[in-house]
Amino acid sequence: MVIKTVPCSFSEFNIYPGHGVSYVRRDGTPYVFITGKARCMYNQRKKPMKLKWTCAWRKLHKKRTEHRDLGKKTRKIKKVERAVMGTDFAAIKARRNETSAQRDSVKKAAGGKAPTYGNAIKYVPPPSAAAPPAAASHGCASSSCHRCCRRRCRRCRCEPRLQKLPLPPLPTPSPPPPTPPPPAAVVCRQPT
Repeated sequence: MVIKTVPCSFSEFNIYPGHGVSYVRRDGTPYVFITGKARCMYNQRKKPMKLKWTCAWRKLHKKRTEHRDLGKKTRKIKKVERAVMGTDFAAIKARRNETSAQRDSVKKAAGGKAPTYGNAIKYVPPPSAAAPPAAASHGCASSSCHRCCRRRCRRCRCEPRLQKLPLPPLPTPSPPPPTPPPPAAVVCRQPT
């Protein structure tokens, strides 16, 4: 059997038949309160959104179960396989599916050296990579350049650069205009 319930006008709790207090204002609007506490809070003009025990506060701060379940939805991760560094995906897949015996046979056929695969990009070190220059020679003004271990600058990670061109000399300032001669001395005679 379904029992008809009425929500409390202040706390929004369900009021079952035979419970609660009904209150009608002068303008004719009816209010139903579940307890004297809810009625007193309404008479004091308290806002139900500011009281933690009311349903209005729980709705505002998303404490209800339907709000809790909404946040738990996770996005499905989409797996995309792409080419890496210019090598197409088919070559990567073939390399991944190779067994160690197949790799050894390819290595023997190549004469003991590591084989080259398709259109893979090869790293070619710069000509100055054998001996990196000292910090002062690459023109970096950073204080984090290490002269002792001959590392490159941490901040700019730069290769040796061209030296900066010297700035053109600043124009010499023009001499100040001549100062006018001081005024002639004026002698004041005071009465004796």
